[in-house]
Amino acid sequence: MTYISVSATQVSTVTPELAFYFVAIVNGTSIFGRSLAGVLADVIGNAPPLTCVPCLQLFPKVLSMSWHQQHS
Repeated sequence: MTYISVSATQVSTVTPELAFYFVAIVNGTSIFGRSLAGVLADVIGNAPPLTCVPCLQLFPKVLSMSWHQQHS
C-alpha cells in the first residue's frame, strides 16, 4: 500500500496530486471490509470473525495482484 501512489501515476493517467490521496481512500474504504467481517460472523453463527476475515481478504488480494498486470 506504500507504493500505490507511485504505481498509480506510472500505470494510469492519474495526476500526482490525486495519487497522493489514494492511500487515504484505500484506508477509508477498509471500513467496509472490517464491518462486513462482523456482520458475516453474526450471520454464519458461531464462526469467529478471525475465521471470516481471511475469506473476505481474498478479493483485495486478487485485486492487488492483478493491478500490476493491467496495461492500457
